[in-house]
Amino acid sequence: MEAIERLERVVATNFRNLGILIGKRPKRVIITTLIISVLCSLGILRLEEVNNVRTEYSPSNAPSRVEHAVAMNFLGQNGTLDPAYVLVEARDGGSLLRDKYRKALIHFIKQIQNNITIEYEGQEYGFGELCEPYCEMNNGFMAFLRLYDPNNQLTKTYPSIDLFGSQIFIGNNAYGVVLEEGTNVIKSFSTAVIELFISAPDTMILYKWQLEIQKHYRGEEYNLLTIGLTSDCLVSVEVRRMGTETAPVLFGSVCAMILFTIISSFRSNPVKSKPWESLIGSIIPILSMLTSTGILSLCGLRYQSIVVATYFLVLAVGVDDVFIILRAWDLTTAFPETEFIKLSAHLPMLYLSALVSFRRPQQCARNQMAEKVSDFQLWLIKAWSAIVTTWLVRVLLIMVMIAYYYVSFLGILKLEAKISVDKMALPDSYLHNFQFILENALRNMQPITIFVMNPGDLRDPDRLNGIKSLVSEYEHSHYSYGNKSTVFWLKHYEDFLIFYDESGQFTYTEIPAFFKSATYFFLSSFVHMNESACEINQPECISSFFFVTNFHGIIKYNEMIPAVADWRRIAAKYSDYAVYPYSDHSPFVDQTLTIKSTIIWSVLAAFCCTAAACFIFIPNIISIICAVYSVFSISVGIFGLLSHLGVDLDPITMAALLMAIGFSVDFTTHISYHFYKTTAKDSRGRLEEALITIGWPMLQVAISTIVALLPLLKKQSYLSMVFMKTVTITVGFGIFHSLVILPALLTAINTCQAEICSLKPQQKEEENCCTLRKLMSKIKSEEFHSGLAVVVPDSDLTELRFRIAVREGSRGIPGKSNKDCSGDEGRGRSDIRNDSDKQTLRTGR
Repeated sequence: MEAIERLERVVATNFRNLGILIGKRPKRVIITTLIISVLCSLGILRLEEVNNVRTEYSPSNAPSRVEHAVAMNFLGQNGTLDPAYVLVEARDGGSLLRDKYRKALIHFIKQIQNNITIEYEGQEYGFGELCEPYCEMNNGFMAFLRLYDPNNQLTKTYPSIDLFGSQIFIGNNAYGVVLEEGTNVIKSFSTAVIELFISAPDTMILYKWQLEIQKHYRGEEYNLLTIGLTSDCLVSVEVRRMGTETAPVLFGSVCAMILFTIISSFRSNPVKSKPWESLIGSIIPILSMLTSTGILSLCGLRYQSIVVATYFLVLAVGVDDVFIILRAWDLTTAFPETEFIKLSAHLPMLYLSALVSFRRPQQCARNQMAEKVSDFQLWLIKAWSAIVTTWLVRVLLIMVMIAYYYVSFLGILKLEAKISVDKMALPDSYLHNFQFILENALRNMQPITIFVMNPGDLRDPDRLNGIKSLVSEYEHSHYSYGNKSTVFWLKHYEDFLIFYDESGQFTYTEIPAFFKSATYFFLSSFVHMNESACEINQPECISSFFFVTNFHGIIKYNEMIPAVADWRRIAAKYSDYAVYPYSDHSPFVDQTLTIKSTIIWSVLAAFCCTAAACFIFIPNIISIICAVYSVFSISVGIFGLLSHLGVDLDPITMAALLMAIGFSVDFTTHISYHFYKTTAKDSRGRLEEALITIGWPMLQVAISTIVALLPLLKKQSYLSMVFMKTVTITVGFGIFHSLVILPALLTAINTCQAEICSLKPQQKEEENCCTLRKLMSKIKSEEFHSGLAVVVPDSDLTELRFRIAVREGSRGIPGKSNKDCSGDEGRGRSDIRNDSDKQTLRTGR
């Protein structure tokens, strides 16, 4: 306890010294602060923006980061790879196999491959310059469209077609397939997906080329088709657009915040009003925002557009200190107490001078409205302090909290982690409709690419069989479509060897010829090959490769968790082959997996930080427990109510929740601290003192937070609405807990403690009475062997009798204590009050 008191003194001393420093040298402090802010803000010049939702929102230790890096390193042979997907439907929603729709689709694909070009830094780029080595990825689908014959079933089988004796997989291009009953013959398909694996030295080249495609298909030439295009580049642009179009709303937020802060600074006494101080205080959050952004940029942290929503909360929270410091300023006096003592001797002379100088009393100018508001605040605080300290209200609050927790836990039970790319975009973005159509189509067939980075010597039968076993396990994994959907170069190569060599024994020497053949040339992009090593039949011929198989029946990222876990289990089983399963969905699955644990650990961290802050500033175990409980209770309510409002767990929600939980700490700690520092003896008085000091500033904090967020309603998006809902709920529950629940809890505990403490002096007094009676009984009866008794002065005996009579009379228990203490009922009192006994004690006879 002594250490805690020492810590409290150290903290108080440091704050006092800081106040003295600022008070003595205000100009120097202001100039120094501004210089530091300006210097730190210069870091914004190094600001680097990134909005890749696939990689930037995944945990730093997520397996998908490694898998994505392996895939991009393997596939992006000519620079940065950006897979793009073109989605095509008939405008009337019918089949694309109808003749004019099929021809329009063929024409569109040919235009992409041959005629759409851009110029960048003096060089022309088209599909041919960007697609290597994946230019033939859609050739099988193009062959299907060209060779399609309604009367020839061999030209319209699913998921593969027979092309000159080879099975060409079209399952990743044709979606919404309807088969003829009992067969694998395609009757119709409604959606086509064209995969464009393009890479370039600069992502701007890819972005401009994709914009040119969008410009092309929006013309009248393709009025039969509905076409959409997406890629990481385009998604990043949409995410950035959300941030850039939301940022101007910050100006309205700043204006609203400044206006509210200035209005709330007026007092009943105009001399105490602080409009200019409030205006300057409102600028502080802006400086803080610029400074923190500059420091983060200097540290190399890249800016993301969704951060713009947090600036609204930073503005709202940053101005909180203005309300608190102005309230503290109002409660202080202009001079220290010692100065008033020195001046007290001169008060009569000052009073006389005032009477002479001002013959007619002047009424101090007052703001009548502000005075009425002030009186109402005081009345409300006293009334609420009286109400909340009654046990009836406490019991009612217990019932309210039971209902509160019941509703909240119902919401938490149905809270799910659901991530969707379109949530990152504005309501008018193409992503919303595109993502809906794409998800419905891909549910029937989605690829997974398995990279084998250490195949080893495939001439070894055990090694070769291990590869085949690996492929088989992926073909039978969770939600797998089976071997019909697998594209694996080794299977075709073995057929090639058997055709040219009856033994069919594996050799590397024929691999170059295999990949140059007219039938299998499209598989060359599946391997990293060294032709020189192939010629001498060495394992270095194939340093790494990948194969593709498909899964179906799931599309949402939370649904894919079992499938991704199974893929990684198989990869771990074949770790000596350095296997990496990759899917475009894996990063989002990892985000889904970690969101719940991240939020749980963050909430626990908030509890620990709250406890630590309370321990330093409020070294009282009851206050610490109450504050931590309030943070927990607020967090439960936030999670539950957000779930009832239809908000799911995703990166945006997680960011909003973490900031909201940190914000909720302010409400509880302020009340706990001021209740702890009060000097009143009873619970009601302590609560009144605490609420008079901090109650109104806390309401100002709550209102200013909502006011700062209101401009977000002008630019509604999923991002802004999630932050709006989260912060509004946090403010509501924070005020409810800090002004209702926490006062009831603190006063109840304080009342119980006071009653327990009041019993201790009473018990001590009764013990003293018993001791006195026993002593007097002993004095009466005890005699020394010499025949002399202890002589007690008459005045002392009188005092002893008086103290016993007063203490017993005040408790209304005459005679009872004598029995309890002496063990001889009635003897002590009558003997002591007998005058002859007193004479005996005094003379010793």
